[in-house]
Amino acid sequence: IAVPVSIRFSVMVYYAAAMSGSVFYMIMCMLATTMTGVQLAYLVAALAPTMNAANTILPLTVTIMLFFTGLLRSVSDMPIYWRWFADVSFVRYTWNGLMLNQFGPGGTTPENPTWLPTDKGSGVLDFFELSAASTPGKWMQFLYVSLFGIAFLLLTWLSMSHVRHTTR
Repeated sequence: IAVPVSIRFSVMVYYAAAMSGSVFYMIMCMLATTMTGVQLAYLVAALAPTMNAANTILPLTVTIMLFFTGLLRSVSDMPIYWRWFADVSFVRYTWNGLMLNQFGPGGTTPENPTWLPTDKGSGVLDFFELSAASTPGKWMQFLYVSLFGIAFLLLTWLSMSHVRHTTR
């Protein structure tokens, strides 16, 4: 059920918001993010001792990941002791990929919209520190999200194989 819902949601948002770039990339990115989120939920459920603990840990983890995407505060402005969390947040790579899809090559959004403060660079990607020189392309961002999903799947399998909640 997640696949048709993700596809329908992506297409509706893409055309309703008059987005540019590739609609196919947006659909693929949303599918990969959905599947990675499901794998993270399985991992948390496998590690948590109770259902209540899992229902507390998962939303807390994903919400904290959202704060470290680079949208609210750029990664370079984060304290050095918190930057590692931005690197392990799969949501950050989804956001990076969608920004590169919208504002990168192939996107039709102007280089420097009037609503954008220009103190950090000449365009949207520079403002969010996603310039082509410093950020891998959108398909690499997609690959990173997919690799997180595979890693969560393997960690879930290991957890289910080795963690025994009956002995706690």
